[in-house]
Amino acid sequence: MSEWASTWFCATSATNWEPTLNPYKLDHDVGGSSCGSAAAVAANLALLAVAEDTGGSIRSPASFTNLVGLRPTPGLISRSGFCPLVKVQDTPGPVARTVEDCARMLDCMVGFDPKDPFTGIAATAQKLGLLKRGSYASGLAGGRNSIKTARIGVLRQLFGSDSDPACRAINEVLSTAMESLRQVGTTFVDVQMDKLSHYMTFTPTYLQRSRSDIDSFLATKPHLPQDIVDIEIGGIWGSCSLQIV
Repeated sequence: MSEWASTWFCATSATNWEPTLNPYKLDHDVGGSSCGSAAAVAANLALLAVAEDTGGSIRSPASFTNLVGLRPTPGLISRSGFCPLVKVQDTPGPVARTVEDCARMLDCMVGFDPKDPFTGIAATAQKLGLLKRGSYASGLAGGRNSIKTARIGVLRQLFGSDSDPACRAINEVLSTAMESLRQVGTTFVDVQMDKLSHYMTFTPTYLQRSRSDIDSFLATKPHLPQDIVDIEIGGIWGSCSLQIV
């Protein structure tokens, strides 16, 4: 995993900044931060893997390695034992080769844990019967037809420009997938968010919470420094990828 689970690339001081290799193309990035989890499944070293996502750390490596990665709502799966990055956003989730495998793994992971108060969400959802037919995997019955009444928002502001060959290739894959779903009845709605760049650049909770959240974890480890700024990583004070405020 990348440093403090806070980067979108696959190098870390634990490996002297040698990147995790992408099994499909060794000179390509795996994405981060859960690069090891994705690379292991893509290389057939594991059938399934647990990854962590605060702001893309399951979704990015899964997409880079042709896998299915699911970021659940925080509180469905316990974070007990995690070193947090942003407590209100951190969540583990499954990485697998297929949607069915991912759903079956999620069924095994979701549940209440008294060590993580956030998992009250999972207990409440179960009590209210929000998990139809008792499992996520059972919700896959019917294939694409099962989501024919779904409405999915599309934030095209975050799509790359078609003038960039790499972005254009990704956009073509997305367009093909959306068209396939549209043909069975799924509705896609373009969403426009005013000041999106401002919100993504100046208001992320990383800047407001990360230091205090990580320090709260360090407080449970008396053998470690009690402030992240006192931790030296690869010759750099603090994390090379995490702004300390």
